[in-house]
Amino acid sequence: MSSGTPTWIRADWLVLSAERVLHPGWLHHAEGRIVAVGEGAPPHAASELGAVIAPGCVNAHAHLDLSDLPAGRAEGESFFDWLPKLVRAKRAREGQEPQSSVERGIARLLETGTTAVADVDASDASELLRAAPLRTVGLGEVLGLDRERCEAAFERAWARRASSTERFESGLSPHAPYSTHPEALRLAARWLESGAAVQMHVLETPEERAWCEREEGPFGEALRALGVPEALCRSWRAKPLEVLERAGLLRPRFSIAHGNELEDDEVAQLARARVGVVFCPGTHLSFAREREPLDRLRAAGVDWALGTDGLVTGRDLDLRAQARWGAGLHPGLSPRCWFDAATRGGARVLGLPAGELLPDRVADWVVYEAPRPLRNADEIFSAWLEGALAVRETWVGGRIVHRCAR
Repeated sequence: MSSGTPTWIRADWLVLSAERVLHPGWLHHAEGRIVAVGEGAPPHAASELGAVIAPGCVNAHAHLDLSDLPAGRAEGESFFDWLPKLVRAKRAREGQEPQSSVERGIARLLETGTTAVADVDASDASELLRAAPLRTVGLGEVLGLDRERCEAAFERAWARRASSTERFESGLSPHAPYSTHPEALRLAARWLESGAAVQMHVLETPEERAWCEREEGPFGEALRALGVPEALCRSWRAKPLEVLERAGLLRPRFSIAHGNELEDDEVAQLARARVGVVFCPGTHLSFAREREPLDRLRAAGVDWALGTDGLVTGRDLDLRAQARWGAGLHPGLSPRCWFDAATRGGARVLGLPAGELLPDRVADWVVYEAPRPLRNADEIFSAWLEGALAVRETWVGGRIVHRCAR
């Protein structure tokens, strides 16, 4: 089916967003974008696609190049027991192409109803991501505690920055406060100024705060054990968000992965700056962490989304599974809330015109089959969260990119 041909489709239930569901509903799309939506009988002949059509999931934080490492490796371990194991596993496969790992990850995303992903690209897999059938933000990863080395890494990332396509755009991921020189972060601000997305792991653990602010705790020992020269085992000696603000990074299209240890004043700071936070429930469970501050983020009006992290900690690239695990950690939030976080939340955090089926949004959706007749919208969102809705087709840009075998 050509995305250049205007197309009308109909569904028993058309989920536009967590707030609006049409029964029955129709959608008109052309050139990869949604043109119009409506309830009842469509004004033109329409194709009947399935019981439920809903926006595709937007995975706001993933490490697809880790998809070929065993899932659940962090189960029952501390972050500092797991970190050197990950480094050793990555070093053991140095020189190997990331293709199989990235392709495996992409296939899992599509079969579970994800239509867009922000991938932290540590293996220069931009060409694979550009060719992928789903919508992708390739976040080139940069690490370096040595200022000159870190600045050189930023410059290399800028030089190999790929031009955007209909489905792919280049972004940047300075890794974390404990692995990036603070004075080099001003170069990351150039990406934001150019309109690109930038994401960083920030305040994932209490030990990270102790190291960044006071140069205390186990991070120094962990860095030395990983072979970092003694002269470079130094911290920022400041609050991470203060350093990021001075560098010009706290602005829209900058997002924080994890943010588990955010304090109240920092939550308010993110709200003012319109910076989003990505919650990865699978990783949370793998490390048996305390609850992430979602209540405070929501109360302050901070955009938040869901991510899968890598399989080594995140357990699965299925974003609905992440939503279920998140609901177990935060039972007070409704299925609608988790659906919104997995769709429109990710689009907002990343600055993508996705996550809801409205005019001028991209034509990215999932066709679901229901195991039983659905009576109302609440039943749809509950069935979605439970995993009872079966993914039949995944569409990106108005085209089928994955069809599940029946």
